[in-house]
Amino acid sequence: MRDVVIHDAVTLGLFEHSDQDGKRGVGRMLAEAALAYAAGKRLRAVFDVMEKDRTAISMYERMGCVLLGRTLHHVAGGRTIPALCYAAPGAVDPAA
Repeated sequence: MRDVVIHDAVTLGLFEHSDQDGKRGVGRMLAEAALAYAAGKRLRAVFDVMEKDRTAISMYERMGCVLLGRTLHHVAGGRTIPALCYAAPGAVDPAA
């Protein structure tokens, strides 16, 4: 994985209730609304998703998002949660 710099970006973390996970397209509607918001502000969207959330990862990949890299969320009790960062379609210049 190469280093990528995205200027004028907004990082987005979307969550839906567990009983909606993978059903009715709620996550996709949230993601599309977030993309529209970012575009309206002339920002590039980067989605932050926990590695364990395979449903969301699959959705972002189907939407054409590009994996940028990995990060850790530091939470209570000194625990860490591994996460992935996905750039929305068009956020990364493939020639860069």
